[in-house]
Amino acid sequence: MKRSLAFLRPKRPATLRLCLLAGLSVALSGCAALGLEKDTPPLAKTETDSPPKIMAALPPADAPSMAALPSLPDAGRLLGLSAFEIQELMGEPTLVRREDRTQIMQYLDEDADCVLDVFLYEPQPGTHFRTQYIEARNRAGETLNPQGCMAQLIPQAQW
Repeated sequence: MKRSLAFLRPKRPATLRLCLLAGLSVALSGCAALGLEKDTPPLAKTETDSPPKIMAALPPADAPSMAALPSLPDAGRLLGLSAFEIQELMGEPTLVRREDRTQIMQYLDEDADCVLDVFLYEPQPGTHFRTQYIEARNRAGETLNPQGCMAQLIPQAQW
């Protein structure tokens, strides 16, 4: 048994089209009524007809300048240095560990919450160890910025 869907079709499609067309024209005429008419007088002129000047937001000339942020030591400066050169710059390490062709110099300060590890490798047997890698962490083992750690461990005059 098939059911017909004819009851869903409008009986007079022309009437439906006419209603849709009328609704559309009312909506469009409402939109057109919102526009400005040609008889509208122009807006009042300002004192000058030139465009406004745009000035940069600069501090007054007599304003005190902000204090410069302190610079941090360059951790890259340590790369390639020998153990002796590292000690000249940073002082005696807290701990030195040596395994095969690797030497690790560890610097820490009781007042600073940072540990700086300087990894030196022997390029060839019998040659001087050279710094290849630097690592900084706090005492909990979380990674830190090596420059910030060096700033805590090395006197600023030696940067």
